[in-house]
Amino acid sequence: MAAGAPEVWRHMPYPMGDEVEIRRAFEGYLARQASGLSLTWVTQRNGASRPIGGTTLRVSDPATPSVEIGGTWIAPDFQRTFVNTEVKLLQ
Repeated sequence: MAAGAPEVWRHMPYPMGDEVEIRRAFEGYLARQASGLSLTWVTQRNGASRPIGGTTLRVSDPATPSVEIGGTWIAPDFQRTFVNTEVKLLQ
C-alpha cells in the first residue's frame, strides 16, 4: 500500500498514516459495504504484488438515486497516469 507515502493521505478526513490506521479504515469501508451503504474497490495492476489505489462509492442519501465517489487514493508512482481514469470507467 501507500503507507510509506504520507502525501497520499494528507487530505483524508481520518488517519491513514501507517498500516494499522489503513487497516482500520478498510475495516470501516467493508463494514459499510456489508450494510449496503457503500462499495469499496482496491486497485491493483496486473502482476503487481501490492495495491496501487482504492476507491469507495457511497450512498449518501438512500432516498436519492445517486452515489458519491470518495476515498480515492493512488500510490505516488501511479498518480497523473492512466490509472484513475481507467479505474473510474471500469467502476
